[in-house]
Amino acid sequence: SSISIRGALHGESNFGIIKNPSTGDSDYVIRKPLSTLDKMKQVEQIVDPAIRRIVMRHIETNGGAAKIKEALQIPVFITSNDGKKRIPIKSVRMINPAKHLIQLRPKENPKLFVASGSNYCMAIYGDAAGGKRDFTTVSFFDAAERARKGQKVVPEEMNGKPLILLLQQKGSVLRYAESPDEIVWEYQKDLFDRLYTVRKIDVNGGIYLDRHNISTFEDKKNFIRVSPNSIRAVNVEITTLGAIRRVE
Repeated sequence: SSISIRGALHGESNFGIIKNPSTGDSDYVIRKPLSTLDKMKQVEQIVDPAIRRIVMRHIETNGGAAKIKEALQIPVFITSNDGKKRIPIKSVRMINPAKHLIQLRPKENPKLFVASGSNYCMAIYGDAAGGKRDFTTVSFFDAAERARKGQKVVPEEMNGKPLILLLQQKGSVLRYAESPDEIVWEYQKDLFDRLYTVRKIDVNGGIYLDRHNISTFEDKKNFIRVSPNSIRAVNVEITTLGAIRRVE
């Protein structure tokens, strides 16, 4: 069946790239309102060492690390070079350990990057021998780019192993223990008991499933985490009339 690619192609935050004055390395940076920082680790990532020291002193004199959120609601000032003005520090540039960034407009602004957005799908590869499976994840951005170029979103095989399962974020699956033959397709209750939604997939192989009738992902009791090696499932779609059909 054909797949449609719907979702945010990239994150909303813009990143820059600079030479870190402390290490000499190239690092991604992002500008954030100072009042939104709530951990000392974030303060330690402020690029400008002078501003970082001022902010840390401000926190120390306003309740310390335990009261960081309250302390940063109080205006923080830096003195101008001529010593005549107190300038409020409203936002700060921070080192960001982001990965999987993409250049948004490489020709117009080669230093502008964005996060590649959430993952669109995970392709899982295995063989009849039942050994360790391989997998790859594809972001919405990469999926859209490949589709635009007429390329396959995922390869048909990896390391000589064929594609056995393609999981899409927010897709529906039926879980089984050992074999798909366990599923009683004519018995509606059996289908609904096995029905899960793919809520999240990550580049490290985490697959988060929750029950089809749960509307929130916040309650950890409602979801399970499986891996490419442990998942046993088939893709399905739910028709407008509520029927559950297998998707090949």
